Amino acid sequence: MRANSQMAGSSRNRNMWMAIRIIAAVVVTLVMFFPVYWLVISAFKTQAEMRMAVPTFWPESFMFDNFVQAFQVIPYARFFSNTLIMAVGTIILQLNVALMAAYAFAKGQFWGRDALFFLVLAALIVPEQVIFVPVYVMMSKLDWLNTFWALIVPHGASAYAIFLLRQAFKSINNDVLEAARVDGAGRFSILYKLLFPMRCQRLLRWAF
Repeated sequence: MRANSQMAGSSRNRNMWMAIRIIAAVVVTLVMFFPVYWLVISAFKTQAEMRMAVPTFWPESFMFDNFVQAFQVIPYARFFSNTLIMAVGTIILQLNVALMAAYAFAKGQFWGRDALFFLVLAALIVPEQVIFVPVYVMMSKLDWLNTFWALIVPHGASAYAIFLLRQAFKSINNDVLEAARVDGAGRFSILYKLLFPMRCQRLLRWAF
């Protein structure tokens, strides 16, 4: 009987602690979700309701015209298109630069290869804030200010992407490349038609 009572007591304690944990998790979730809820609800309020001393947790009337006016006042479509052009341009440029550099560092044979690769790795520890002013001066001298070139070209080389692809290319047996050369494939054919499909998973992981 005593053993049964102890087991029942321990079971009640576990259930109580489980309930406390669930309640605590729900409370924390609500607290973390509240700013998002407030942001969404406030988007539908009127100006007068937004300025009320005592805030309301639900709009008196949903003002869908707020979104129409916002898009009329602020050119969001232009902002989205600028971001899309910059992102796609940067990814395409980084992808091609990283592919060619990684192929050279992994399979190329030339003097100073390892030293140059060490410099690429050293770029990983340089904070981006350090090069803000030099890049701005360079873009100004090229007359690229307020253009997409100034947003894309400075980010055209990614040291992390070069390192990632170089390690991926080194794992490919050289016999595969020699077989492709025997079949008449050039360097760019080997890179884009052979190595690129074989390591596209690494590329997608880096890009996204």
